[in-house]
Amino acid sequence: MKQKAPYGEDAVRGPADVIVLPDTSAKIVRTADLVNNQVVLCSGYDPDLVAATKKIPGARWNPTIRAWHVPLCLEAKALIELYGFNVTSRLAPVLDGELESLTARSASLVGGRILARCPYRDELVKSFRQMGGRFDSKHRAWLLPLSTKVVAWLKDHGFAVAAEVEQALRDIRQTVETSRSAEGCVAVPGLKLELLGYQKAGVGFALQKGRVLIADEPGLGKTAQALAFLQARKDLRPALVVCPASLKLNWMAEAGRFLEDCPENEVAVLNGTVPQEVRAPISIINYDILYAWVSVMQGQVRAVILDESHAIKSRDSRRTKAVLEVARHAEAVICLTGTPLLNRPADLFTQLNLLAPQEFGSFFEYGRRYCAGRKKQIFVRGGGKKLVWDFSGASHLDELNERLRSTVMVRRLKKDVLKELPPKRVAEIPVELASPGEYLQAESEFRDWLREKVEQGIYDEERLDSALRAEAMVKVEYLKQCAARLKLASAVEWIRGFLDSGQKLVVFAHHREIVEALAKEFGRVAVVLTGGGSQDVKDAAVRRFQGDPGCRLFIGSIQAAGVGLTLTAASDVTFVEYPWRPADFDQAVDRCHRIGQANSVTAWCLVASVPEVETVDERVLKVLAAKRAVADSALDGGKGRQVDVLGTLLKGYAANPKTKKGV
Repeated sequence: MKQKAPYGEDAVRGPADVIVLPDTSAKIVRTADLVNNQVVLCSGYDPDLVAATKKIPGARWNPTIRAWHVPLCLEAKALIELYGFNVTSRLAPVLDGELESLTARSASLVGGRILARCPYRDELVKSFRQMGGRFDSKHRAWLLPLSTKVVAWLKDHGFAVAAEVEQALRDIRQTVETSRSAEGCVAVPGLKLELLGYQKAGVGFALQKGRVLIADEPGLGKTAQALAFLQARKDLRPALVVCPASLKLNWMAEAGRFLEDCPENEVAVLNGTVPQEVRAPISIINYDILYAWVSVMQGQVRAVILDESHAIKSRDSRRTKAVLEVARHAEAVICLTGTPLLNRPADLFTQLNLLAPQEFGSFFEYGRRYCAGRKKQIFVRGGGKKLVWDFSGASHLDELNERLRSTVMVRRLKKDVLKELPPKRVAEIPVELASPGEYLQAESEFRDWLREKVEQGIYDEERLDSALRAEAMVKVEYLKQCAARLKLASAVEWIRGFLDSGQKLVVFAHHREIVEALAKEFGRVAVVLTGGGSQDVKDAAVRRFQGDPGCRLFIGSIQAAGVGLTLTAASDVTFVEYPWRPADFDQAVDRCHRIGQANSVTAWCLVASVPEVETVDERVLKVLAAKRAVADSALDGGKGRQVDVLGTLLKGYAANPKTKKGV
């Protein structure tokens, strides 16, 4: 072996190390460089060198540049010296400095989490905390979540990753694929329903895990999967179904349709706030009254199904506390929601903590990692200031998606599992206002109010406290209602033109004034559903629309009719007004885009239009589209950004109050 040259420019410019390979006489230059805190080794093929390189934990081959990447450590330095690499000027001073042995930084597996050991470094501790890690005093090391992103970071920072960690990561990736599966082979004896392939996979996932979040897109049959689980596990009785009040009778009907007729499957619907002894094997209750039944339910229920489980997103609400008291110690918990991230990743934590408290035990850790947790300064009464934690954002959503799928969540998209169901599409239809001047006056008053808040220093782009938010919400709601009222005549004309085609149509609005005005115009051919009707009234309206050829139009409020109904007699949905959340918009469209729909579903958005002015309708639709990216990222593995609808609207009006420019 040739004597190594000293590190520095001479080593780079000196004569190359000549290696005679077994099958060639070509001259090979061995070069060691530093790129992104990793040592990059370029060399011709040498089996001894390859074997030695592979022994360094974290070493990886880059086929693109045909070079090895190894962590910056004493082992890498020894390899460079042993094989006489020429060292670049970037790497030379680093090798001449102090290096830690790779074995001083190690990552093993303890209880399903990564145990990271290393000498204390401020920058490492900061990174561990950002990754949602916590210090374990027993092991004198850091516990980190097991994910592809975390393991990649550890390797990039010179940690020797144990083989058990690599195997666990492979298992995670396999589970992630299972959570997307469109095919399953589970058999449920006694079930009256023939499950589709992806539904079998969902039931199998639930049977394997016991505590799961079934987050399939709306319309894919989450109710059927939950009932199949109860049929397969008849030993888990008493069982409790908790759902919105409007869906209780639907759950009872579906249980009668799908479950085997046997004593273990007898169902009772619980009503009122005066609790009684519960004798039925399966009980159905709504969220709003569960608190009154905790005393007779707590510790007695073995299986809990939470329909529309995003209802417990608020950790401090009475309904959430009641659910947790009843479900915390149940043997099985099945959460069902097609829209688990209504506004932000923080909204999902309560469900995750209920399903997997060992994995998602600390909201603070979760918030720092996935909710872009940061300290911000707020103003308090009396003119003072204080620092508080803000968890309203979204971050590392690709990692959150992997953790969800590898622990508790199964989620399939219609486009992936129902190839025969055509995709949805959204079409915006600009409509004229009856009195553009009246709208412009209302918008001018809103801009004057906003300008006043800015000039007074009450509002800027970084601050929207609860009091100002409430006031702004009222102002914007008035502007939205004004736009809806003034475009009503155009909307009626458009609806009439559509009905001339002979097709059925579902129309959604928000304010009662608008719903009632539409009902007055189309009463003979329409059914109307608002928030005041009973479940029997809702069922009758749905039956008439679905089965009566003479009933051409379904008119409903977004809150009352946007969830829990099947309206597949129509494949077209029209919005006269828009909700604040993309989840509510999607849920409403999915009343038609469900199993049983044979046609492509189109959502027609009737948008108030004024020349040279970006109306509140146009702004809301833009922000809803941007906001949807956050939920899609965490649930489906992409990358998105957090968008606050009201805050973004205010910023848009403050920056570009009139012109048709981007929000």
